[in-house]
Amino acid sequence: MAPEMEATTGWKVFNDSVHGHFELHRLCVLVIDTPQFQRLRHIKQLGGTYYVFPSAAHNRFEHSLGVAYLAAELVSTLRRNQPELNITDIDVVCVSLAGLCHDLGHGPFSHMWETFMDQVRPERRWKHEATSVEMFQYMLEQNGLMESFTEAGLTELDITFIKEQIAGPCPDTGKYVGRTGKKAFLYEIISNKRNGIDVDKWDYFCRDSHLLGINISFDYKRCLLYSRVIEVENEGFQICTRDKEVGNMYDLFYTRWVLHRRAYQHRVCRIVERMFCDLLALADPHLLLPDPSRPDSPGVRMSEACDNMGVFSQLTDHVQQLVAQSVTEELEPARRLLRDIHTRRLYKFVCASQPTAKDGKEIDTEAIRRGVGALLQPEDGLSPDDLMVDVISITYGMGNRNPIDCVRFYSKENPNTAMIIRRSDVSPLLPDKFRETYVMMTCRQREKNKVAAARARFEKWSSSNQYSLPSRELWFGRMSPVKGGEDETLGELEQTGRRRNLSLRRSVSSNIDL
Repeated sequence: MAPEMEATTGWKVFNDSVHGHFELHRLCVLVIDTPQFQRLRHIKQLGGTYYVFPSAAHNRFEHSLGVAYLAAELVSTLRRNQPELNITDIDVVCVSLAGLCHDLGHGPFSHMWETFMDQVRPERRWKHEATSVEMFQYMLEQNGLMESFTEAGLTELDITFIKEQIAGPCPDTGKYVGRTGKKAFLYEIISNKRNGIDVDKWDYFCRDSHLLGINISFDYKRCLLYSRVIEVENEGFQICTRDKEVGNMYDLFYTRWVLHRRAYQHRVCRIVERMFCDLLALADPHLLLPDPSRPDSPGVRMSEACDNMGVFSQLTDHVQQLVAQSVTEELEPARRLLRDIHTRRLYKFVCASQPTAKDGKEIDTEAIRRGVGALLQPEDGLSPDDLMVDVISITYGMGNRNPIDCVRFYSKENPNTAMIIRRSDVSPLLPDKFRETYVMMTCRQREKNKVAAARARFEKWSSSNQYSLPSRELWFGRMSPVKGGEDETLGELEQTGRRRNLSLRRSVSSNIDL
């Protein structure tokens, strides 16, 4: 990005590889020029995915700028097309600031840090949205920004509005207070809890696909053109779109599925991130970060940094460099694991399976790991701790629901009347299932015979627990959501892969005493 300061207004122009040239408000510029926001330059947007897709080197910094721009564009478009909404300059600035600051609380390697926190401090139930709000408040205080915000006309209620857009309503009441009544639709711009259509997705769909090298058909500019606020009966004011855009809306959610299927949940990406989580867990007790408020203290664990914004503001992807440059004996296991990642000595993918039971119960990964571990034999050379089980659920964003059922449309003839468009009214070729779930097993041991043994044990466990026959090709076998006329568990392509590898698995199983 190449910024240019406008001398007369204090606004700044950015040249972005995705959105081209755009301006951001001077209050956004003040936020950008703080250490807390600059920290986002050093946090990879896609975490471990960068180790599989080498061009995906972008950071949370440029994504946040893009969301701020799109947020201002959407609210300004609504303001221009519907002056009766009484959208003010302050509303526009608050929405743009929320877009700019919505990811301030991300830890190293973005979403991978949440997995690490769940591993080492599950009781904390850490989420980056709550920390983003804490970091936003810390940033205001540390840089004296409230004076500039107040001079620009922002009040404490506006600050609350910004925080609510980032982390949602007050957990005690479940209600928004920053903007209510006819302006409640403003909460749908940054993080849309109603149907998932928001500018955060617009930016990362475009940015991630561009840098991953994955082509998409979704066009957010049409969403901008056809967005309109309508009062929906019993649902209040919400952002709706033209009826003819229903195909573009399906493209939006299909894009989400494609990016997860081909990149975010790629099995090697998952393995790399699992190794990083193990590395961080090994380093956590020994790699202490300085606490600026207590210079004489021994330091703070990485997993405890989220309790202290002064420490957390120093936490970026550089933690892997701290591990690599360490010399203490306690950190040798973490250094060894980091070397394995850098030299491509990765954990081994064993196989994947799908649950066939339709009881809707949550899958207990630890129970699966224990169940397979109980089948291990001494000659396998494995322990239950060598096995890792992950559940990967890829959806259109709302579980097994069709998110388009939560979108309201309007027609050219009746622009102030909201309506629902059912899937059956669009095309018979659209999916009628919107979630696929995989259970993936990975092995920390790399020897082929040990991986084969783990696969055989998992296969035996699956056959007695209503799971599909494990397959090495299942993870890449089907490239579109399941249609109702197909086998609901495997699909035709997976069955082809099963037949092709069945003889191989039988030969492996015959050499291992079950």
